[in-house]
Amino acid sequence: MKPVLIATVILCFSVIVGNAQPSSAKLSEQEWQKVISALQKEDWKEAAGLSKQYLAKLQKEESDPTLAVLRYMLLFSSAGQVANGEMTYDQLQTVLNPMVGKEVQLPFGKIVTDCRGNGAICFPANGNFDVSVTLLNNKGTHIHSFVYANLQEKFDHASHLGEFATVRGVVDSIQLNPNRSTIWIMRVFLKNGSIAIGK
Repeated sequence: MKPVLIATVILCFSVIVGNAQPSSAKLSEQEWQKVISALQKEDWKEAAGLSKQYLAKLQKEESDPTLAVLRYMLLFSSAGQVANGEMTYDQLQTVLNPMVGKEVQLPFGKIVTDCRGNGAICFPANGNFDVSVTLLNNKGTHIHSFVYANLQEKFDHASHLGEFATVRGVVDSIQLNPNRSTIWIMRVFLKNGSIAIGK
């Protein structure tokens, strides 16, 4: 993938966190900065550990919208651990199993037509899903996840081309790379999806 097409996924995570912070009284700004810093440095082990720790802290707050953000942070950083040889696929499966049936929220990405670019949100004309998003590490050497979502309501993407948005949905299933290579790690399938335009 050409470097010019690679967006900074971590910055997009920061935007989500910034929007979500006011509704999460249980996580401090310092705690958020720790996990964002780990993601920026691509310290996947630290980012996954903090995400898991914060999820445990908020586990009784199912209405807290930051849970969906933290869950995807955990998925994304755990995939990074596999890509770096820090975690096995079997260990990753253990992390992913509890995520099925839970809501996740992706980092903001640009709405596009050509389905190219890290975190870009596209709407395949002839696909089996309404939306697809591909998320990589910053250098574009490893695809952490292909995400496919079906939306609850139709979304007029043509009128929002070039705008930034975030995809949210319930994890229906997750498929790991059957070859267990590190070119790409997993496919995540979402149901009951929605799209929110960045403000």
